[in-house]
Amino acid sequence: MNNKRLEAILKQYEIIFSYSTKAIPNSKNSILTFGLSAIGTILLSTIYMLNVGKHIELCIISFIFIIPLACFSLLFIWAGEIHRMLRAGNYVKNLEAILNNELNEYLFNWENYIREKEHKIVYPEIFVISIFIGTAITSIISGIWILNNDPNTLALSNKQVFFFAGIIFSSAIGLIFHLLNKFNKYR
Repeated sequence: MNNKRLEAILKQYEIIFSYSTKAIPNSKNSILTFGLSAIGTILLSTIYMLNVGKHIELCIISFIFIIPLACFSLLFIWAGEIHRMLRAGNYVKNLEAILNNELNEYLFNWENYIREKEHKIVYPEIFVISIFIGTAITSIISGIWILNNDPNTLALSNKQVFFFAGIIFSSAIGLIFHLLNKFNKYR
């Protein structure tokens, strides 16, 4: 391999390695910080309005639709950043193999080392997924409970409550399997 091609591959390796180890984790953490702050603000303002006794219908809409929608949207945005990080890492792994092959030495091994060490989704990802899905499910159940128990709103029958709970549970399970499949695809 000529020196210009080797220099180009090394420069590309340096840029993508830096991007995957610095930029993506920062954006991932910013999404979590913004997301949890936004959801917390919506949740606290909804609880405040509920305690004051004003705008009960808006509280129910917030619990059943707005908070879960925010949770699932932010979870998908966060998962997209994880997915991007895994793709960049996979590309760096391939560049490491090319460089090691061309240099006839095993000098570049960061991604190979990381991938040998971690074969599955790790606890921080499971924790984040659990927070967002748990908050969404708890919010929807709370909204349905308020809707069913507040004398000023239309009460739901038990069949309707179980129907909504079944839809929520099925959606959450489907989302969990989808995210786990996405994460493990690039490991």
